[in-house]
Amino acid sequence: MDNPNYWYLAALTAYVWGSIPYGYLIAKANGVDIRTLGSKNIGATNVYRCVGKGPGLLTFALDLCKGFLGTLPFLDMPIGLRVICGFWTVIGHNYTCFLRFKGGKGIASSLGLLIGLAPAAAGVAGLVFVAVFAAFRYISLSSVSAAASLLASTWFIYSDRPKWFSIILCLLGVLAIVKHRANIGRLINGTEPKFSFSRKESK
Repeated sequence: MDNPNYWYLAALTAYVWGSIPYGYLIAKANGVDIRTLGSKNIGATNVYRCVGKGPGLLTFALDLCKGFLGTLPFLDMPIGLRVICGFWTVIGHNYTCFLRFKGGKGIASSLGLLIGLAPAAAGVAGLVFVAVFAAFRYISLSSVSAAASLLASTWFIYSDRPKWFSIILCLLGVLAIVKHRANIGRLINGTEPKFSFSRKESK
């Protein structure tokens, strides 16, 4: 494992693994090209809104498992390698090579990564997400708030770990916020749709 080529191969494998577009495939199995509906995103929220509750929840579960398994929790690997593989799994999800590098926003896959590598940070981010969602009913605002909490909490929770560990987690938080820039714009101008547990959109 000291051979750099091994790390490069592991990162590439993790990227391809992360690139599997579950949301697109699940929607396609239901006769829908999710890239043409709603926000045109392949993530769980858009699948939920445009295809249905079951497909949306399945997409979320698979994307979360993708991020978790990308951290190689079942193998006795150096923590550095696990972090690198988890990171490239999320990059693969966000910029999938199977859909011209247009993927999801990385919330579910990042949560899976945090559960595998930093469960305390995952707990904080999860609590922030639930609290903001309960107050405002915006998935995007909840996601951005959870990502922002990761930037703040990781330095305190994991202060005993190498700085690169917190830096990579913070990069994931920044990436999640950047991927939500269109949502942030809609939140500011008041056109972002609130989440409904019963609504199914077709546009």
